[in-house]
Order: sequence, then structure tokens, then C-alpha cells
Amino acid sequence: MTTRRQILAQAAMAAPLLLFPTAACNAKAHKPRGAFAEAIAAIEARHGGQIGAAVYDYQSKRWHSHRADERFAMCSTHKYVTVAALLARVDRGQESLDRQIAIRQEDIQSYAPAAKERIGGTMSLAELCKASITVSDNTAANLLFAAVGGPAKVTEFIRAQGDRVTSFNRIEPDLNVVEPGDLRDTTTPLAMARLMMKLTLGKALSESSRGQLNQWLVANTTGGRRLRGGMPADWIVGDKTGSGGKNTHDVAVVWPKDRKPMIVTAYYNNGNGETSAARGDVLMEVGRAVASL
Repeated sequence: MTTRRQILAQAAMAAPLLLFPTAACNAKAHKPRGAFAEAIAAIEARHGGQIGAAVYDYQSKRWHSHRADERFAMCSTHKYVTVAALLARVDRGQESLDRQIAIRQEDIQSYAPAAKERIGGTMSLAELCKASITVSDNTAANLLFAAVGGPAKVTEFIRAQGDRVTSFNRIEPDLNVVEPGDLRDTTTPLAMARLMMKLTLGKALSESSRGQLNQWLVANTTGGRRLRGGMPADWIVGDKTGSGGKNTHDVAVVWPKDRKPMIVTAYYNNGNGETSAARGDVLMEVGRAVASL
């Protein structure tokens, strides 16, 4: 039986071979047709709202998508990118995951399950990264923003990876409020999928940093009722969820059993009265559609 540790080790070693898709492959992501797009459109018809989804399948070397170029608020899906920006600083020798950060009462956000337990003490940057991804701690995320130099520096980092779409502008919790037409703290499913390919399976980070990022994503505790909830139990899923207002999102790197990995991004906005839990169930349906590819 292949263990999670073996899967992640294999992914880290294989990353140089998992090259960023060619322009021809990328173009396929813009075609709003095919079985996957029809499946997502059917889910929209049943539940209302808008679902933006992009999938890259390394096995078939094909894109599958729906509303892939439409903008959505990132919400907490931003956190794995902020962690990656911090890890890139570690790779350059500009930072250490062992550095201790003071946890002050005035820094505590309303949702801070890990940081609130350490008020008056410290947390290492590694602990803040883990808390930001695995329990989506907002205080941890803001302290990581500070460590990398603010949202503008994260935007600078992703521009260096070729992402000209995604924009980091504010910190928690303000970044979750995105009015119609506001481009701040937004992305598209396609842009986020391309970025996730580089950060989790590509060469943007060192092998050790890439492996650590993937381990934190696999250890995430907030995604059970999102994409991974609709996927087979023997698939390894590393994901980062996001929620805020009418938005319920999830982005994931997935290792299906006995085949090459997949990158999946799903952004769901529904103002028709569904609860956050119900929107999570919709993303489980998206997960089942991915599993059927």
C-alpha cells in the first residue's frame, strides 16, 4: 500500500518532470464545453449561483473547465500562496521557519483557533504556516503577510511565477469583502490552477519547501465537506478552502490512485440563500465530477 508520505515524496521528486503545460494545452481551458463543463453547469442549474472550476489532469494532459476566466474573491484560498511566498524567502536564505513571532492580543482575529492559544507567547513561522493552511487561522495568515512584507510582496511573488491575474491587496478579514467590479483580492479558477501547478508540482520552490507545502495541504482539516469529500477515499488530496459572505471555495492538488496527479480549483458564489454548509456540499458534487474524468 502506498502511504501519504510516499505519495508526497514521489510528487516532490517527479516535479521537474511535470512541466507547465504548453500554450496549446492552456488554450483548451477556455473552451466552455465538454462533459465536465456540462456536469458543472447542471450543478449550477440545481443549486443556483456561479461555479468557476478549472482542472488540469497530468494523466491525459488535458484541461477541463467551467467559468474558468471569471473573477471570484479568493477568500482563504490565498493562504497557501502566502505560505509559498514565505517558503520562497526561506529558499533564498532570507528567512528561517524557526524564527519566533510574538503573538499579541491586539493581533488576534475573530477566527484564530491556533494563535489564540498562544497569546503572550510566540509561534515559529513553521507553526504559523501550518496553522494558516490546516485550520485556516486568520491571525497566522496576517502574521505571515507581515513576515513577507505585506500583500504587495505576495503579488510580486506570483507575478514572478507568470500570474498576471491574481491580486493580493488587503489582509484578513478585509480581503474577504469583494464588491461587484472590485478586482482586489480576486483570482480566476484558471489563474489559480496554473499557479498551484507551479507551487505544488513545479519548480517555483525547492524540493524540500515544495514537499513541506504539500504536507501541510494534505493535513488540512477544513476540506472534508468540500472537493475531497466527493473524491474516492483512496485518493490523496491536499487542499485549501476559503469562505466569506456568499463564497465557498476550495483549491487542491490531488493524487488519484495509480495515476498521475490533478490540479483542481473550484470557486462558488451563491447569493440565493444557501448556507455555507450547503455550498460545501455543492463543492463535493464538483469533486465527484472531477473523479469521473
